[in-house]
Amino acid sequence: MLWVIIKKEFLGNIKTLKFIWSFLLCLLLMGTSSFIRTTQYNQRITNYHANVKLHLKTAGSYSAYRDLAEQGIKIDRPADILSIFVEGLENNLPGVFSISSSSESVVGIEKNWLFSLFGTIDYLFVISTIMSLVAILFTYDAICGEKERGTLKLLLSNPIPKDLLLWGKVLGGYLTLLFPVTVSFLLGLLIVNIICQTPFSAYDFSRLGLIFIISLIYLGTFCNLGLFVSSVTVKSSTALLVLLLIWLVLVFLIPNLSPLLASSVYPVTPMQKIMEEKRNTIETAWEKFEEKYAKYDEEYGGVPLMDKGSVWMIERDKEITEEIEKIENPYQLSLNQQLKLSMNISRLSPVSSFFYTISHLAQTDYLMHLQIMAMLKKYKQAFIEYVNRMMIEEDSPIPDLLNKIDITEMPQFVMKKPPLIELINNIQRDIFLLISWLVILFVTTYFTFLKYDIR
Repeated sequence: MLWVIIKKEFLGNIKTLKFIWSFLLCLLLMGTSSFIRTTQYNQRITNYHANVKLHLKTAGSYSAYRDLAEQGIKIDRPADILSIFVEGLENNLPGVFSISSSSESVVGIEKNWLFSLFGTIDYLFVISTIMSLVAILFTYDAICGEKERGTLKLLLSNPIPKDLLLWGKVLGGYLTLLFPVTVSFLLGLLIVNIICQTPFSAYDFSRLGLIFIISLIYLGTFCNLGLFVSSVTVKSSTALLVLLLIWLVLVFLIPNLSPLLASSVYPVTPMQKIMEEKRNTIETAWEKFEEKYAKYDEEYGGVPLMDKGSVWMIERDKEITEEIEKIENPYQLSLNQQLKLSMNISRLSPVSSFFYTISHLAQTDYLMHLQIMAMLKKYKQAFIEYVNRMMIEEDSPIPDLLNKIDITEMPQFVMKKPPLIELINNIQRDIFLLISWLVILFVTTYFTFLKYDIR
């Protein structure tokens, strides 16, 4: 009997014009976005490899290690292949970092990234916005609509328990959404595999599988939401209006209002002021350094030996790093507090939990940026130790412009991917919230439908 009800719901949905249009729209968006975004990804990867070679060549073009210490080296961040499906904050976070002994490695973010939640058309947008709306359109009249047509009373005149009928409607609605989502997802994956320069690894396929499963949980939440509203309203037109209002609040209002609320609670110093303080700190340290050179010239008539000058440079760079950390640490603390509060407020909507979950799996979220910054700070320490050692070992106060420094022993930056189990642990809370939404809405709908007046 349950299968008969599921089949009736599924066939009834796929024969409607709204299913055909939503299916075609989903195919069109996924196919087009996959092709365009894969092309863009290929270009980013090509640029990344070219920039890495260029920056290494530039680092090895200096005639003295003190020049390498001052000018530093640029580190490029490679794009993750899953950014094709989930852009997240890929285009809102720094792609190039400058590492030197006399400047900071942390690149400030002037824009609150939560405002970029709906900035592009990708798999995330299709599922979170388009298909959540489609889920509502399929379920808003599942109960009250049948009551208006008189078919609900006719169905329950037969020996069919209400809970069995509800299960049939729930599973029938899920299957209706599963078909276009699965086909569109496979189409996008096929396009990416054909034209992408980087092959998928087992690690990438595992993350994609989790993203797809979480997408089904998310869409199930909106299916249950549609059934719940349909079970507490009398007219299908009323149910549709109420659901559209709820959809707008959950999908747009809460995620985009949360940064404004968080910024009013935890105001952050403007980035322009932070940059000005850093510039003043660097200028002050350089003035002290130049005063030492001028004083030495007055007393001894000439520039100091290389080892003494290198020691002064190391002291100057250490002072700059310490002072900049004093400026950056309070700023980063207040920024992280603001972002944390903003994320917690936005989690009142399942859309935000869905966004945080799959963007973290795709490694295009802010947490990924923080992990890269931690790796860069460790690398900066190794880089400074290297150039300081090489500067002290230099035996000539005047660089030989015809010779270039040897950077074969210079430490290389390697960005390590976090293991899958670590990614899952980081998204446990948002997965729990999504499942909670799914279960709570179903249980509420279940007890509401048992008391539903079919007359």
